Parts: sequence; C-alpha cells; structure tokens
Amino acid sequence: MYCSVFVVALIGNGLVCFIVHSSPRMKTVTNYFIMNLAVGDILMTILCIPFSFVSMLVLRYWPFGMVMCKVVNYSQAVSVFVSSYTLLAISIDRYLAVMRPLKPRLGSVAAKFIVSFVWAGACATAAPIFVVSNIKRPTSWHDICEADVCLEQWEYVEQSHQYSCVLMLLQFGLPLTALVLTYTRIAHMVWGGRPPGEAQTMIRMMVTVVVVFTVCWLPLNVFIAISCLLRSNMDAIADTRPRCSGDGLPMSDLIGANRITRRGTTSTSLRSQRTSGSVQSARRTHPPVRALSVRSSFR
Repeated sequence: MYCSVFVVALIGNGLVCFIVHSSPRMKTVTNYFIMNLAVGDILMTILCIPFSFVSMLVLRYWPFGMVMCKVVNYSQAVSVFVSSYTLLAISIDRYLAVMRPLKPRLGSVAAKFIVSFVWAGACATAAPIFVVSNIKRPTSWHDICEADVCLEQWEYVEQSHQYSCVLMLLQFGLPLTALVLTYTRIAHMVWGGRPPGEAQTMIRMMVTVVVVFTVCWLPLNVFIAISCLLRSNMDAIADTRPRCSGDGLPMSDLIGANRITRRGTTSTSLRSQRTSGSVQSARRTHPPVRALSVRSSFR
C-alpha cells in the first residue's frame, strides 16, 4: 500500500508539473496554483511516506538522527500548509474573476508572487516545529535498545495546546471559511447569469471542492479539538501532578511527522546494577505498544 501510494502520488503530481511547465497554453494563473498544489504533494510524498513506512512499520523507532528529525517534521508541516494556503488563493482568484469580470485578471508575475508568499507563510507557520523537534528515548525499552524516537519537546504543555489551536484555525478553519464564502457568492452570481447547464456544471465543481476538503480534514480536526478540550480539563483537575516538557499534544503529529508513544512520563535511565541477562531479555521483547497521538493519525 505504501509503495502504491508513493508511486501514484509521485507520477501523478509529477505529470501535472510537467504539463503546466512545458505547455505555453497551460501557463495560466489557476494552473500555476494547481502546480503549486502538486509540488506540495510531491514534498509530502518524498518526506512522509518513506520515513513513515520505515519508522512506523519496519523498525518502530527513529533511525535517521537529529537533523532528519527536524527536517522531516518541518517539511511535512510546510507541505500541508502550502496545500491549504494554495486552496485559499485559488478560491480568491476565482471569486475575483467571476465577480469582477471587467477588471484585469492576475498575471503570471502576480501569480508567482502569490506562490512565493504562500511558501513563505507556510514556512513561517511551521517554524516552531523545527525548533522543538528532537530525538529522545521515552521508555526503558528505547533506552535498553538504544532506539530513538522523533518527537516535539515543548518547554510548557500550554504552548503545545495553543499552537495546536492556532494551526487548526490556519490549516482548516481559514481555508474552509474562504471556500464556503467565495464559492457561495460565485454560485449565487452564476446561477442567474449563465445558461442552466453551464451554471450547474460550475456549481457542481465548486461544491465538490468544498465537500472533499471538508470530508478529508473535518474528522481529524474535530478529534484534535475534542482532545485539546479533554486535555485542558484533565490538566485543570490534576494541576499538582509533575509534568515533563513533552507531555503535550505534539504539533508535528497533527500534520504528519511523529511516530511515538505519548506516555506522559520522562525518560527513565537504566541503573548500572542491571545484569547482562536482563538486558538481553529486554532486547528480545517487542517494542512497547505505542499510544499514537492525534497528529500521528494524519498519515
């Protein structure tokens, strides 16, 4: 399954980029935005599927080191926000084209500037993930087997909660609101000004875009919102219990980067008095069952 998704995503999005780049007739503003969506999907394909497959299904730990932990987490986050912000740009471009037909449309230079702004915004939004991503050995099993995991280590749990809420609004709330508002206004406009068949086709296409975006992202974001509320209530009840810096909901799991347990405890060090027999026994055991967090379900 992983191999099939990898091949199909890479070939399909690569063909989109090739066609738009090689054909002069395809170099329109909308197609530039569509090609940008394809580039974001290619980035996700290259930096999500292989690393997820190896760390989740093959090794069950992170073998790629500190640098790749930061790069992979950050790149996956950037690719998701590039897709969301590009959909936002497409909806605004269509709105201006339909509602203001007599005014000149955006040119290729303006489209490239918007694409650059989308990437800059996505990189800035995901910057905290690069800072807090780190490798750690959260359990005795990881310590004995010298197996690292790639996770986020926030100084305060509340920072992770707040960052999760902000990203949920930027990645889902803002694009969905823009899609609904602009496409509703466009549908109202074209319904009375175009032939019934053409109007129905355009409205059906816009409804499809909104429904697909909502169906793909709403369940996960509802799950995240409920988890944040439950986490906040639990923290309010148990304010006196000790916490570790990584006890919050990790942001990179929301957008597809981590594959770790969330134990709510700090890493435990091995005592020097352990015998070699116990170490060998621990090495023969399976990795601890991982309580995957909300954001790890993205993949």
